[in-house]
Amino acid sequence: MEVVRAFGMQPPHRTRVTLVAREAQSPYSGMLPAYLAGAYEHAELHIDLYRLCQQAGVRFVHAEVQALDLDRRRLHIDGRPAIGYDLLSLNTGAVPAALVSGPEVVPVKPIGQFLPRWEALRAGLVPGDRLALVGLGAGAVELAMALRTQLPADVELVLVGGRLLPGWPQRACRWARRELAAAAIEVLEGQRVDRFEQGTLQGDEGFALSVRAVLDVTGVQAPDWIRNSGLATDEQGFVRVDRKLQSLSHRSVFAAGDIAALEGQPRPKSGVYAVRAGAALHRNLRAAAGSARLRPYRAQGSALALLSNSRGTTLACRGRFTVSARWLTVLKARIDHRFIERYNGPLKTPAERAAEYLERHPAEVDRELMRCQGCGGKVTAAALSAGLDSLPPIQHPALLAGAGDDAAVLSIGNRRLIASTDSMSAFISDPYRFARFVTHHSANDVIAMGGPLTAALSTVQLAPGGDVLQARDLEQLLGGINDTLASYGAALAGGHSFAGAELTLGLTVLGELDAEPLFKSGLEPGDRLIVTRPLGSGVLLAAAMRAIAGTQELVPLFEAMAQSNEPALEVLRQHHTHALTDVTGFGLLGHLAEMLDASALGARIEVDCVPLYAGAAELARAGIGSSLLKGNRSSVERFAGPVAGWQRDLLCDPQTAGGLLAAVPQEHAAACVAALNAAGFDSAAVCGRVTAAAEGWHLG
Repeated sequence: MEVVRAFGMQPPHRTRVTLVAREAQSPYSGMLPAYLAGAYEHAELHIDLYRLCQQAGVRFVHAEVQALDLDRRRLHIDGRPAIGYDLLSLNTGAVPAALVSGPEVVPVKPIGQFLPRWEALRAGLVPGDRLALVGLGAGAVELAMALRTQLPADVELVLVGGRLLPGWPQRACRWARRELAAAAIEVLEGQRVDRFEQGTLQGDEGFALSVRAVLDVTGVQAPDWIRNSGLATDEQGFVRVDRKLQSLSHRSVFAAGDIAALEGQPRPKSGVYAVRAGAALHRNLRAAAGSARLRPYRAQGSALALLSNSRGTTLACRGRFTVSARWLTVLKARIDHRFIERYNGPLKTPAERAAEYLERHPAEVDRELMRCQGCGGKVTAAALSAGLDSLPPIQHPALLAGAGDDAAVLSIGNRRLIASTDSMSAFISDPYRFARFVTHHSANDVIAMGGPLTAALSTVQLAPGGDVLQARDLEQLLGGINDTLASYGAALAGGHSFAGAELTLGLTVLGELDAEPLFKSGLEPGDRLIVTRPLGSGVLLAAAMRAIAGTQELVPLFEAMAQSNEPALEVLRQHHTHALTDVTGFGLLGHLAEMLDASALGARIEVDCVPLYAGAAELARAGIGSSLLKGNRSSVERFAGPVAGWQRDLLCDPQTAGGLLAAVPQEHAAACVAALNAAGFDSAAVCGRVTAAAEGWHLG
């Protein structure tokens, strides 16, 4: 995180920096006990990597590395193309040494995986249960005392292990024994346990203890993919590095923190030492990228250790110096908050960050400062209509449907084909995920016409960067397209590439109709309007570009955008859908207006029934919107009704990889929504009804 922040403050010349992380929110281990004790909220414990990377101009890949190819300099990740590198910096932290076996053992590291398992375990605890923590180090002791403050008194806690606080002064050990006893936490020393089976923790010399669950807070080792990589490592698999933090065996690899074994300077696996290495690691990575001289790093000889009890007192220990006091708890909290704020900034809601941003950039109130990407980068409906109006009517014997619907329908021989095209500039830094989203988005035009996707042609504009970086981007893009098309049973049939100012991807998609096409026209009075997916992707992506929205808002959005609408089409056909379109750049109201014009009918939208992505309403209220929003609103002024401005904004919000909007007979609407929910479209809902033309277009 320090390397990312430092590169953001001084961007490197002609160098791309990419962060690959399993979790988009990185928990800070120093605050874990206090968090479990209820002192902090989730956002206070975690550093938001989406926002940090956006602010720093660093590419973020939300994925877990599975293997390392040192000869070809590639990181292998399940389910996507390998990522090439010139320089690699490892700071993965460690994983449990798994000294206690058993499927129900809950390791405390990695913390990101521990937290959801702990919440599930905690919810199932009942009076009389006994919870064992294996390990007697400082982490286990502090964790036990933190849990004691939140668990019912009739849930027993027991610490099991070898020696209490090994390596700590006797005074500190006496303090810990006294505090553990006061918290009614049992300590079983001198026990070596190695398995947990059928509710019994077992070990040497017949040791057996009946417990409800086991938390593993013992030793750590390197992840298997690093241990097996071919790097020079120590016995635990940690990467052996010299004083410049370079691998002893591979000079293109650096390592710091718990994953590193610093030659000649052995240090405990502690976050304090990892944090201190950050500045030196950044300096040497920058030097290596620029072929400059690397400088040695000298790790501090000792560190201040802080250990908090369950009664608001903290023990401080450095060397033989030991003291305990309540003011140390306050000091520790201040230190922890400063550390988190270094990377997150002050703890604020997205709406509060939005208000501050718009105060600094008042021109954005009129969407004049930053052009959005994705569907927010389209030309307005007015400009598009004016351009299309200049065309003479297009007629061709093979063209059954053309401009005005979601896709063209062509009759070739005895076959009916669907064809459409779409293109957008990158709205997410990871080109693989960007390609997946664009492919789903483009496929929606074929799906909305009622046909399965068959093939696609790509048009790729690559940003400047030289042959090596452009080749890597192209590999990721084509991999994302190909993987997504494969999920439809479709093929990437070819394409074209060229260089330009920014990364842009376009797809021409083809399908073949095996049933009657579904058009935007065909609505009937009384039909219920069903939307299959929430609205708000435009405002969330606009907020993400400005580093306002973060992981909490973006991860659910990206999960939805990676979902195909094809299963929804099957449900809608089964429930006698009269008309269908996909909700994209012109927003829900813009695309509904096209349907109403095509059928010469009116409609009433129940605004409170329209599903929204988490965080979209708050950001819209704060004034964040896509650069296309103003044009979208002006094109649907015929929709009248007493709704708030921010609600109208969300109904006009441009959607990237959005859902479908269907007109379904009233008698089938409830069953259709239930079937959509069962098919994985949890937010699908009836949001309005079709009326006679004389009743107009209303928002209620």
